Amino acid sequence: MAAGFGRRRRGAGDNMEGEACHRKRRGAVRCLRVTTALVFTYLCAGELLPLPRSSAKGLLRDWAAQQAVIVATLSVLAILLASTGCSQHAGFFVRLRTAEPLLAALNGAPLAAAAAASLWGSRRSDNCQDDEPGCGSVSMLLDAVGLISARLARLDLGVCLLLAGRGESAWVFGASGGELGYSEAIPLHRASGWWCARQSALHSIAYLLFYLSRGGTSSLWLDCFPFGSTPGSLNTLGLVNFIGIVAALVLLLPLTLSALPHVRKKWYQAFQRLHLPAAMVFVSCCALHDLPILLFAVPGLAGWYLGRQDGSALRNKVLPAKARLLPGTSGTWVELTIDAATVPKPITRVPREEWVSVSVAPLGTESHPLSVTVSATGSTELSMIVSSNIGNWTRALCSLASTPGGDRFDVQVSGPYPYGGGCCCWLSGSEQDTHGREETALLLLAGGTGITGWLPVLAQAGGAHRDPCHLVWFVQKEADYLALANRLPAPSTGVKVTVFVTKADGSALSGKLGKLFVGRARGGAAVVSGVGNGETAQARAHLHQGGNWWMKVALLASTLVGLAVTSWGWTYHHRIWGSSTTLAKFFVAQRCLPVVLVFLAITGVLRAVSWVAVRHYNAVRTGGHQETVDASDLQPLRQDSLIEGAEGLAEAGGHHVHAARPDVSTLVRTAVTEWATHRLVVEARGPPSLVEAARKAVEVEQAKCPCGRLKFHGSDWRW
Repeated sequence: MAAGFGRRRRGAGDNMEGEACHRKRRGAVRCLRVTTALVFTYLCAGELLPLPRSSAKGLLRDWAAQQAVIVATLSVLAILLASTGCSQHAGFFVRLRTAEPLLAALNGAPLAAAAAASLWGSRRSDNCQDDEPGCGSVSMLLDAVGLISARLARLDLGVCLLLAGRGESAWVFGASGGELGYSEAIPLHRASGWWCARQSALHSIAYLLFYLSRGGTSSLWLDCFPFGSTPGSLNTLGLVNFIGIVAALVLLLPLTLSALPHVRKKWYQAFQRLHLPAAMVFVSCCALHDLPILLFAVPGLAGWYLGRQDGSALRNKVLPAKARLLPGTSGTWVELTIDAATVPKPITRVPREEWVSVSVAPLGTESHPLSVTVSATGSTELSMIVSSNIGNWTRALCSLASTPGGDRFDVQVSGPYPYGGGCCCWLSGSEQDTHGREETALLLLAGGTGITGWLPVLAQAGGAHRDPCHLVWFVQKEADYLALANRLPAPSTGVKVTVFVTKADGSALSGKLGKLFVGRARGGAAVVSGVGNGETAQARAHLHQGGNWWMKVALLASTLVGLAVTSWGWTYHHRIWGSSTTLAKFFVAQRCLPVVLVFLAITGVLRAVSWVAVRHYNAVRTGGHQETVDASDLQPLRQDSLIEGAEGLAEAGGHHVHAARPDVSTLVRTAVTEWATHRLVVEARGPPSLVEAARKAVEVEQAKCPCGRLKFHGSDWRW
């Protein structure tokens, strides 16, 4: 499905002009991508080449100053990519199967090269030369491995923080044109985080053994603890390394142990409560141990902080909610409705794929991401459907809703945040974005409640001239279909809907479906996208909608200022403070103060840009217009039984309903054949088995026709 839903026909002259403009924009995007790849490659070469830094010449000279310039250049390129528009990134899908092996290669190859160079290459390392006492082959090997693992940990930490941002302020979301959202970034966030933990642990072990091999336990004590300094000197190396030991202990105990898969699954609430505080302590200790690490952390920290300050999103807001069981559904399904009427002046907008983080007060502080479905026009309600089959938390929610008086409670909400992916990208573009673009078709494969995130955006698709879209929904029972039948895309939207009931209580579905839903309301409605306090909240919400220019300015400005303070501020601030006469003064002046200045620079710039943008909006606002969409009120969910006849196909309000278990490969192959002249995007959302089956089916068809016209995007709903 393309963003061309509802676009007008153009003449031949318009098409030629549009195609020429599209080719220029596509060439510019390709140039930006190539430039970004080259700059990142140069950064990796300077960081990871197995050469002693003291002997580096040529391009790598004065590398500390180059680091800040390179990271700033990458930040500018990312903002430029984000400004080119969603349609320019068509097909820019990151496969986890490809990204994770590349991450492993990036972390493994430099270690092997450094070890080989220290054993069979130059007889020196950055901290050890062959003619120095205690600097044998083992010491040089440990020094080389310790240094390269530290640089790899920097890169891994920077990538991990970049992938941790939520909402439209995230770097990856903007640079990928909206295709990589938080749900898609989380698996890579985990992978890069574990690589950072491995490299940090390797760095600590290598240098503990290095100091031990050079001078025994006395050297280990002097170089790793802030004690035993000689008269007239400060043991600054021992203090800095001791901070590194603290970071390693924080990494080993609360951060990594709580993130182990079996621990996280069994005690998920403990993981949630420990992960963010432990990560903040770890990053702070790493910065105090190795100040240049902030050069790699600043972009991610700026994006993370901006996402938490997003004025269009609810932020840990306590709101009343009610839960309602949907009888007969597989699981059972629970409809959770959150009332945001108590929030002053909610802002509404055209819905898109969005999710909110929800914690239910009676169930503790454990929070979970849930897809926002639909609400009535102008309403302040957020609606979502969850299945009790997913895990312990959803089963507890189902039990709570079934108890007398337990269907109403308070919830803590953060969001909404946008999903990434093809469906969101194709539908959110403008007419100008699609000018000259090739025709595209979209095959959506959804399982169970995995469909809910698509409902708002699909309900608004429509127009006389549109690209084809086929929504295939797999449910276990007929009641599953009935629960959301009146919220599926209406025939007027042009979206073909096919439903497969895989565990029907009979051989076929009843032909009465058409009668049941003839008067069905049109699907879709506005979703609450911004709430806050008074006029300022309205202004902030307006400015955040669609990732407007001010968010990009704030993100880039805070990053550049943070990099400048990190790189050049440290060179001059100690001149004002004076020389350090004690370890305490050294710790405060040479370590804590630079880190605090960087954080203050980031937060100060973000708040300043936000203040200017809000004042600008209030100055040009014309009557406080709010963008809404037209939609009818939702009809009550029906609980009628469908299994009565022996017909194999039933038409329900334009939906094709089958009692069968289809083959995903056949569905993909049929779509490829039917839309042979189109560019086909297959997107899957639901259980991991469905996503994996769709991925394999697309790979088979891509092997038959490797022409780049078939793309896949998929994510497990239980991220």
